[in-house]
Amino acid sequence: MGLDINDAWKATCRIVLGGEIGELKTYEAYLTQYVEPIFSKKSALGGQSLPVSVPYFCPAAKFISLAEQDAYNKKISDVKLNLNQIKDIESILSEISPHFFYAADQVTGNSFDVAESDNIIDSQVVYKSQQVWSGKFVAYSSLARLDEYIFGVNWSGEAKYLIRCFQTYRQQRCFETNITFESSDCHYTSNLWGCSDCLFTFNQRNRRHLIGNLALEPSKYLAVKKSLLEQVRSELKSKKNTLSILDILGGADAP
Repeated sequence: MGLDINDAWKATCRIVLGGEIGELKTYEAYLTQYVEPIFSKKSALGGQSLPVSVPYFCPAAKFISLAEQDAYNKKISDVKLNLNQIKDIESILSEISPHFFYAADQVTGNSFDVAESDNIIDSQVVYKSQQVWSGKFVAYSSLARLDEYIFGVNWSGEAKYLIRCFQTYRQQRCFETNITFESSDCHYTSNLWGCSDCLFTFNQRNRRHLIGNLALEPSKYLAVKKSLLEQVRSELKSKKNTLSILDILGGADAP
């Protein structure tokens, strides 16, 4: 049996945080705090709640789920205009506008095991996320392309095993990072490129084993990292929240 999204979360926590911290759904508020939100619209056909990735619709807009497409096609199949109804643009619009519906919860391509998400293409095992292309094991994330095992991530590409990272590219095994590219094993970092094994590090290129911007011997670095991750896991378990890199940067209003 393959992994479900909760199994993937626990595996990611072991890899990134050094241990599990509990069930994925108990961290929903924490993981969605700084990602693009999913909006809810009501189906005009079935009445159920539908996820939508953008809010920019007119107040009178009507929605259907992707699964209701056939029912919609049947509903409008007999709608035809006569000559009196096409005498001018206003007449045409007044006749056809009631039959316009927007499609929500769009899941297309080679996608499966997708729940409460919208605009998902060629992706597998996705939960409460939006605008995900070719992703695997993605939850509470947005604007992600070619990513795997990401949780609470916003604006990401070709990354793997991330928790609460923002504006990323080709990152691996990272936690609470911002504008960190082609880097691995980083925690609480910003504006890094080509770095690895960094804690609370900013504005660096091609460095490793840094705490702040101070380089340490690998053994000393790993000891400090182990202690930090123990503190982070403890706080997350007790509070279901912890300090964000965006809090540190003073930009917590938006990722």
